[in-house]
Amino acid sequence: MGVTRWAPSAALALVLAACGGSVEFPVQDGVIEAEVDTSDRAALGALRDLIDERWERWEAHGLDSYDIEYRVLSYGDCEPAATVSVAAGRDVRLTPDACADEAGGVTTYTVDGLFGLARRAVADPAAEGVSAVFDAVLGYPHRVYVDWDVQLPDDEVGVSVLGFRRQP
Repeated sequence: MGVTRWAPSAALALVLAACGGSVEFPVQDGVIEAEVDTSDRAALGALRDLIDERWERWEAHGLDSYDIEYRVLSYGDCEPAATVSVAAGRDVRLTPDACADEAGGVTTYTVDGLFGLARRAVADPAAEGVSAVFDAVLGYPHRVYVDWDVQLPDDEVGVSVLGFRRQP
């Protein structure tokens, strides 16, 4: 299953106003990329606005049945991956890969869960670095990465979508 890709103009960028200024997030190869240092309040506000705007876009499409395949950041030899099937807005089946089974399972992430992770990160003053990549058309997160404390090793949370498929 492949990640849905679109090809907008290379010059396209999403600009959001925040705290009297503007922050530009580039749109390239069908995704919007945003990486912010949480000490930059304007950038953090713009990322919060981007998450809200992408959520509204996701909701506007009304996609409540889909498969999402993702990989969870790990610091061992194994980076667990899984596929979650969602029907009528409820996760109905989790299929972890063998690596996830060896690692003791994997957290279930739906599109709603990925948005939740991104929202928690921008709302938590302890988070020191946040990056997110969103589908430019459907709005769902392709990747969410949070460094809760740059001084602590292995406290990061990262989830990358490997594939997304709409279900009828």
